[in-house]
Amino acid sequence: MNNIHKKLLLSHFCLKDCTLSWSAKGLYSYILDLPKDKVTLKELEEYTSTDILEDRQLANILEELVKQGYLKQRNKNGKVEYRINEMPPLLKEACRLLRKTVK
Repeated sequence: MNNIHKKLLLSHFCLKDCTLSWSAKGLYSYILDLPKDKVTLKELEEYTSTDILEDRQLANILEELVKQGYLKQRNKNGKVEYRINEMPPLLKEACRLLRKTVK
C-alpha cells in the first residue's frame, strides 16, 4: 500500500471513530496531510492563527489523539514530537474482525 492510500485509510477510520472530538478528527486529518510523519507542538502553533485556539487547546487535542492511539508521543532533544500511529485502535479492530471472518 502506498503512502497516499495509507493516509486515506487512516483518515477514514479516524473520521468514523465516535470516541474522538471533531477537533481531534480535524487536527489528525491535517497532520496526515503534512509532508512528514512527525510534528511538534511548536510547528503546529506556527501553522495556526493564535486567535483561533486558546493557550492549551492545541496541546489538549494532541493529548486526546495520543490517548486514543492515533499519535505516538516522544521526547527528542527536549522537544515533544508527535508521530502518526500507523495502526490506531479502530483500524486494528477492523483488521482483526476481517481476519476472523475470512477464516
